[in-house]
Amino acid sequence: MRNLIYFLFIFFIAGFFSCSSSSYDDLEVLTFKEGEYLFVMTDSVNNKLFEGVFYIEKLVDKSISGTYEVNKKYVENFPGSSSMRGEFDGKLSPDGKSAFINTNPKISDANVLIRLTAWKVSYVGRWEYSTMMGVRAWGYFKAWQ
Repeated sequence: MRNLIYFLFIFFIAGFFSCSSSSYDDLEVLTFKEGEYLFVMTDSVNNKLFEGVFYIEKLVDKSISGTYEVNKKYVENFPGSSSMRGEFDGKLSPDGKSAFINTNPKISDANVLIRLTAWKVSYVGRWEYSTMMGVRAWGYFKAWQ
């Protein structure tokens, strides 16, 4: 009888967890696609800096490029904002699931660089304002359709 109770208990626990409502589909990593995306940039404590539209125009081999527009500024001048000129280019990882983006490819110093991962419904990552002296500011970046 005791073995039967243990068996039923294990059977019940296994059944309960197999019917759990949590879904790993929400965490599925996808790849980057051409298109128009809304985006928001925040500082390191998640205060909004600005919002806009991010256009991925070209995905060739392992390169990514496009343009972006800032539509709403919450902070007029934050470190790196003056170097952002509306164009970007970058490289994709070998599996195409992450990207390293330069928001002003025409200059080699004092740029805002973004590292993104492609998730099921958005691209999420971190931006850094980097100079020859190192990282001066950083925060978060999210883009979605």
